[in-house]
Amino acid sequence: MKSFYLLAALLILGCSTGDENSPKKMDFLDSLRPSSEIGSLERLTDDGRGLYPIFAPGDSLVYFNRLLVTDAETAAGITEEDLVEPYGIDIADRELYTLSGDYRYPRQAQAQYNRVPKRYTEYVSMVIASPDSSVAAFETTVDTRFDWRAIYLIKGDSIIQLTFGDKPCFLDRFSNTGRYLTAVCGTGPTWIMIYDTYTATGYKIEKSDEPIDYMTSFSPDDKMMLFIRSKKEYSNDYDYFGDVWLFRFDD
Repeated sequence: MKSFYLLAALLILGCSTGDENSPKKMDFLDSLRPSSEIGSLERLTDDGRGLYPIFAPGDSLVYFNRLLVTDAETAAGITEEDLVEPYGIDIADRELYTLSGDYRYPRQAQAQYNRVPKRYTEYVSMVIASPDSSVAAFETTVDTRFDWRAIYLIKGDSIIQLTFGDKPCFLDRFSNTGRYLTAVCGTGPTWIMIYDTYTATGYKIEKSDEPIDYMTSFSPDDKMMLFIRSKKEYSNDYDYFGDVWLFRFDD
């Protein structure tokens, strides 16, 4: 677990490249289909103090790390190990449970760069593969001055560009079956993109305000997905605490 830093003020991620509402920047996000076409959203917590959500064995509980204090004065008298504890929440009735031991939040393992053809105008910054290695994806930096990025999918002999424009999109992970690929688009606010590799269709998680959405994880059968929606009030190094949300896929 990373060392803990309590932030009472909101922090801003990344750098701005101009008017966030300009047509050029909004075109790509607007082109994504609403995630309501393939599933439904549920909010599991409402105190803004969750982090690192994963499904417990059996998929009826969700494990997450929970911040125990919310002001710097109280946190100053507590050791780092006691500021955050692992909890479980029942998906059906929202009942909270304390866990006797910690758990490991799975970070997406990176794949070998030799799967990516040489790029002459873009710097390849990340490569990941599905669990069965049937598909892979890579992220490139198009312009280092403004952190412009693009994401591509490698499927068979084809390379498919998934994101466009100068709003940066960052690879997150493949789902457990390899059907879905998630990415985080924007710098603050952010949107979660879900790309269905079976239907070659991109979707975005809808929202009515401007928090950051990020940190996805999937159930073993890919019927559900978790993520964090954060107002950036408290952080653990570069990871922001927020509410745990659940997305249920229709099929």
